[in-house]
Amino acid sequence: MFNNPIFVPALYLSSSRLPGAAAMRLGVSGLLLGGLICAALSMTVDVVYAQRVLLFEDFEDSIPDLPADQAIASLDTFNRSEVLEDDPGTITVTGGQFPDPFTGDGGFGADFNGDGADTALDLNDPTQGWKARYGNDLNGSDFLTWQCELAGSPCGGSNQSMLLHNPNSAVQQAANWFSIFPEDPADPHFYLKNGAIEYDVFLEQVPADGNWTFLGTRLGFEFNADDRNQVTTEGDQNIWNSFRMQDGGLATEAGNYLFDQVNAVTPEGFGTQFFDENVIVTDRELHVRYEIDGVNGVYSVFIDDLENDDPEVEVIDDLPWTSIFNFQTFQEEPAPGINEVTFITDASSRGTGSLSAGNVYLDNLLIIDNDQAPDGAVAAATAVPEPATACLLLLAASLAVANCRNRCLRH
Repeated sequence: MFNNPIFVPALYLSSSRLPGAAAMRLGVSGLLLGGLICAALSMTVDVVYAQRVLLFEDFEDSIPDLPADQAIASLDTFNRSEVLEDDPGTITVTGGQFPDPFTGDGGFGADFNGDGADTALDLNDPTQGWKARYGNDLNGSDFLTWQCELAGSPCGGSNQSMLLHNPNSAVQQAANWFSIFPEDPADPHFYLKNGAIEYDVFLEQVPADGNWTFLGTRLGFEFNADDRNQVTTEGDQNIWNSFRMQDGGLATEAGNYLFDQVNAVTPEGFGTQFFDENVIVTDRELHVRYEIDGVNGVYSVFIDDLENDDPEVEVIDDLPWTSIFNFQTFQEEPAPGINEVTFITDASSRGTGSLSAGNVYLDNLLIIDNDQAPDGAVAAATAVPEPATACLLLLAASLAVANCRNRCLRH
């Protein structure tokens, strides 16, 4: 109620037309009321603005058939190992020689506040908007749906996504994002500590003569901003997962799984396999959400099959991430956060000629920092006085009413 700056002054100005005794009583009451309000305001919990969208990349403005560093404007670096000079492997975007597999049929609509229209209120409504419900019953796919519906176009048909095309796995390629994080290590947002990294993915079934369809997700930390160009195994990867889809290929008995390559690492072996035949599947539109919890130092991975209405499934639950395993030294090194994001292909075939990897399509990359205010939230908050300022204003108004007693008695 007291967020309206007109309410309190209007009440007290009307007291100047009251008889003197009544004005005095109202003034004293105002002092008491002001003190109570100040006490209440002083006990107010600090407002924590959350969910700053650091990056949303839907690849719609990218250029098909060009190498990733020329095709995708938001990409910071594109790394490619040269194993074979004429290797056809590439990272690009769909829409040219590669058709896009996403239909845009997933999601649940964007009228989050139920007013019958797709507007900015669906994003900003304090209780029913996407920002308020994100992480509860809404996720990054819903944000995409809102963007598409607000623009009046479906999220399918002419959709473009990032394609990781590595037909014989001879070349390891990496697409990297890091400029969304500041370069100054003294900046409090130099890294992401609490938030989410999400994307849609379509993993083709591996060819019958192939090893697997592979997508590596590496989330890392590099203290020296000049060295940020790709998350490697040399001391800068916090989270290192890979989808390994082998069902239907040469190693079909291995199945389809998400592999954590950092935890439980020893010189003799490393990694943990996570299976879920309901959501770790090929030829389906999936939404993958990494939930980063810096308070407890753990992360979880959720997968949502966008082609049905079933809830998302947690496939990795609370694995540690706040240290880096250096594969050169086999030692753990501390990592306070994440400031590099890399998606990488496999290079295990080394040019044997086998069609060892199916295509991987990645879309709607969303990176959210829960420790920063949403865009525009700080400016909007300045319209409401801070508690201390509000207290002073209320007390000043109350004192003014008490002093008006003299003027009222003289007239």
